[in-house]
Amino acid sequence: MAALHTGDATIVIRAEADVARLPRGPHRLFFHNANAADSSVYLANALVSEDVDVAVTGQQRTSDQSELTIAFVVRETSARRRWAWIGLGCVCLLTMSLTRRTRWTR
Repeated sequence: MAALHTGDATIVIRAEADVARLPRGPHRLFFHNANAADSSVYLANALVSEDVDVAVTGQQRTSDQSELTIAFVVRETSARRRWAWIGLGCVCLLTMSLTRRTRWTR
């Protein structure tokens, strides 16, 4: 607690919200902190997402770090990719089985 009073502590704020899934493609998130800028120091960063379908592509901040814009991209969902690979696998298996049948019936 002493480090907090001397200004040597780090305060980490985690927030979560239930929001609709964003569509695929590029997006931007803007953060503005207008709290006591004359007597405070801010450090704002984006962390790597736990979701493999979301990737941070850039960060821009003001010199006092009271504003941060995070550019990120939403890729195709893993579930869609998984079903696409399963579908492709089924097509390959079907093609192989039809090819073998035509060879054996000749």
